Amino acid sequence: EAGDGRLTQIIREQSDRVNTIVENVLQLSRGRPAHAEPVAIRGWLAEFAREFALTHHLDPACLRIEVEPAELEIPVDTTHLQQVLWNLTQNALEHGNAGRTEPRITLAAGRDPESGAAYLEVRDPGPGLDAEAAQQAFEPFHTHSARGTGLGLYIARELCELNQAALEYVGSLGGESRFRATFHPHRNTEPA
Repeated sequence: EAGDGRLTQIIREQSDRVNTIVENVLQLSRGRPAHAEPVAIRGWLAEFAREFALTHHLDPACLRIEVEPAELEIPVDTTHLQQVLWNLTQNALEHGNAGRTEPRITLAAGRDPESGAAYLEVRDPGPGLDAEAAQQAFEPFHTHSARGTGLGLYIARELCELNQAALEYVGSLGGESRFRATFHPHRNTEPA
């Protein structure tokens, strides 16, 4: 009977994994254009962090928010942004905080000092990716986890591109591994 319970758990986990793959592919294949509107990013990130912490039964303090300037607005489709940040934050929780009893994730936003472009970052205290893993990270179905689908970063990058943003792994700086979405000056993405 214990073996049956374990088999049932495996079936449930694999069904969830397949469901996630289907949902991710559908999200991307819908390919709806971005409906970008200026978003006051500090408030939006605070709400996102509350929702993520609640869903994952985390102490809200483990998600730190850093926004400079405080009044920063980013023109973005919030439905797309939700999916992008969820995927990045989920990865930070699973890979960047492995073995930690108290996870630590930073959601940061600001302006690049050289270009002036707005950016969003998800940072974690993990070891980061080596050069080969960083190169493959955004390839569809590439995963290092038995539970992963290999679509999260691919979909996040594609959704960023719909919002005229570039998503990249910027490496480990100051003891934190970082993924950054840089938002270029926004043009209308609606069909003419």
